[in-house]
Amino acid sequence: MSEDGIGDRIRMARKSAGLTQEALAQAVGVRAQMIYRYERHGTIPTAVGADRLARACGVSVGWLITGEGEAPREAA
Repeated sequence: MSEDGIGDRIRMARKSAGLTQEALAQAVGVRAQMIYRYERHGTIPTAVGADRLARACGVSVGWLITGEGEAPREAA
């Protein structure tokens, strides 16, 4: 999977954590449509949103935003 954009990294982190878009949305406190927008359209989350996404998926916020650092393991 490509890690070119934040949407790709959000999708990778979510799948690695074993979460659906709906489950991640609930954990973060947004609608599932917003997770879809992040993943598919490259909508950039706020700083607070990025922190919540990273925590819910068990990745660093730095990796989620920049792609630098250790990536999550891909889900089987």
